[in-house]
Amino acid sequence: MSCPLLLHVINSRLVERLQQTGEFTRKLNDNLKQLAVLGFHEMQMFVSQNKEDLQSSTEDLVNRQDDRPMETAVNLREDQDTHDLQTCSQTNLTNLLLLIEITTKSNQKVSKENDQLIIALNRSLEGMGVGSEKEKYQLGELQEALAQAHMLQSASEHWRRNLKIYDMNVCSTKLIDRRGGYQRSFIQDCVKKTLEKLSEPKNSNG
Repeated sequence: MSCPLLLHVINSRLVERLQQTGEFTRKLNDNLKQLAVLGFHEMQMFVSQNKEDLQSSTEDLVNRQDDRPMETAVNLREDQDTHDLQTCSQTNLTNLLLLIEITTKSNQKVSKENDQLIIALNRSLEGMGVGSEKEKYQLGELQEALAQAHMLQSASEHWRRNLKIYDMNVCSTKLIDRRGGYQRSFIQDCVKKTLEKLSEPKNSNG
């Protein structure tokens, strides 16, 4: 296993694995950034769809409706606005779920490729000698790369769990949003409080 030619072949494959893992990891980071931006935006949109907006738009319509009874105009407009808002909200939540799915698949690719990288690193370590200074340096580099790969493995597992929870929460929100009523108002209040916490300035001294 210490044959220089064999080590060259192993290292060539290792370089390919490193490049592939790095590429998949960059794509995952991009997806996570997009998910964070879209998720925050959808939270704002979900909270902004409130009864006050419906009431305001209803009053505007009533002022322009001189040829029909006020109560009928209000009821029709409220029904239409509620349907429009729910349709918009459902579309937004569906888009968010699609991005969660894309990010989850991206994370799966990273995890799979990183597992193969760990195997390749271990094989390279097994085949290395430690006689010369160059070999000692290469050994240290491989050990550092292996440590980084294990960190990526932990991060990938972290995202796997959290993306699953995120998906479940958005699915539940979508169902509650479709049903409307008190449950939807309650979820809106929870989301609003979360947004307020996220908007609070962080204490740099804390």
